[in-house]
Amino acid sequence: MLLWWILGCPTAVEPDDFCQEVGYAIAGRTQECTGQTKVAEARYTTFAEAYRCKDWDVADTAVVHAEDLYACPLAIRELPCELVSAYDDDLDAWLEASPMCALLVEAK
Repeated sequence: MLLWWILGCPTAVEPDDFCQEVGYAIAGRTQECTGQTKVAEARYTTFAEAYRCKDWDVADTAVVHAEDLYACPLAIRELPCELVSAYDDDLDAWLEASPMCALLVEAK
């Protein structure tokens, strides 16, 4: 019963939440594929410094449904390690993992 309550409890979603998930996904996949924590942290830092979250209204389902916005970080988390190695520090390449990424972030 407690698990249902925790999983079923709605929480407020902010546009920045999805954007931050993109950075976390890049860092997480880097860590998983390379085993290098410092490289993963550096990629997240570079992402946070070079990109900003796009402003949009989470309630505006005419643009996109909120659950669809997870497609970007999920696609990044599923990149094959060969692509992680090939993309290296080219964050623009990472962001091409899903067309949804373009709705979440933009270069500063």
